[in-house]
Order: sequence, then C-alpha cells, then structure tokens
Amino acid sequence: MERKQCAHRFSTVDYEWAGANILFVKTSGFDAEQEKEFEGVFKFVGGLPYGDLIHADKSFLSDTCREKLREYLIKRYENKEFN
Repeated sequence: MERKQCAHRFSTVDYEWAGANILFVKTSGFDAEQEKEFEGVFKFVGGLPYGDLIHADKSFLSDTCREKLREYLIKRYENKEFN
C-alpha cells in the first residue's frame, strides 16, 4: 500500500501584540497525515511560541505536522511578519 505524501498547510488568521514582548497568533491549517483541519492560538514569549497544538504531550496533531507548524510560526516571527 502506498503512503500519501504529506502536504501540511498553515495560514495565519490573525495576530495581536499584548505589550512590547507578548504576541498572540491565531493559525489554521491542515494535518495531511490525519486528513484533519485545525485552528489554534499561540502565545509568543521571548521569541518562542507556546500552545497546546505544538506541545509534544498535548497536541492531537501528527508529530510531523506539529513540528512543521512550530517551524512555520518561528520562521514568520523571525522574519518579522507579525510587525
């Protein structure tokens, strides 16, 4: 049986700064391994994202989707796309 190629998708729905150092980001996406859409809010503190969807023990997303989502969020933050 052939396995499908993963095509996880992510998009930023909205974001809001709460003070100078705290950022909230609402993101939606698609976990290709589970064939499931999702939406979640992440909190950036000190340049790092926090949230259940990217937490290894709390997320219902597949491991690869969770890791790619975390990379997506950090890359957008580092590229100053939330300014």
